[in-house]
Amino acid sequence: MIMFNFPLLSLFIMNMMYYYDIVYRFFYTPPPIKVEKKNPIKEYPKKYKEKFDNLEIVELNDDKLNSLKNGILYEETPYGTIIMYYDNEFKKFNYHSDKTPPYNFLETACRRYALFFNCKMLYIDVAEEYKNVKEKLERNKENNEKKEEEPKKDVKSVYVKPKSYNKRKKPKSRAVIDHNKDKIIDFKYCGKIIDFNFLKTNTDTVKNSKKKNISFSEFKNRSNI
Repeated sequence: MIMFNFPLLSLFIMNMMYYYDIVYRFFYTPPPIKVEKKNPIKEYPKKYKEKFDNLEIVELNDDKLNSLKNGILYEETPYGTIIMYYDNEFKKFNYHSDKTPPYNFLETACRRYALFFNCKMLYIDVAEEYKNVKEKLERNKENNEKKEEEPKKDVKSVYVKPKSYNKRKKPKSRAVIDHNKDKIIDFKYCGKIIDFNFLKTNTDTVKNSKKKNISFSEFKNRSNI
């Protein structure tokens, strides 16, 4: 009959596990944990989109729109601080910044402004509007090409037709975005942070401040959409 000494057996098993753990730690090197560093300049334009999409559109009367001039947003971006408020008199978002933020950064700050002051009706999705206009122009181009392909009646003209190199060339259409000027967010640069009047923002202050309107062509050059 075989007799087992359970205390000794337990001690043996514990010792084996201990030495196994030492050998395992010595020879096994766990793979390094890869931490993906996000580029804040690329990530910032994506901010607030989910909350903004879930925000309901509320119609604002003139009193509410005029009161937004006193609704000041302080937004930290990778390009520094932006101070922004809406001026209903000029239908513009005025902003102060020590640097020149790209258009899509201003658009993101405006998105937060709309969230904070519940004025989604003032926000325009420029990328979506640009896409719609581009598709519309492409459809018009296709329709024009189809019309040109249709057979024309051969009617002799008494007038001499100019040679192709003498024909007046049609001016090329400007950027697609020019057809959609009313459907962008209109921003106006009003100076550096130090120029902002923290006590009072009146019409005279805005009129006398440094003006710099952002055009569509500048938007295309400064923003990737």
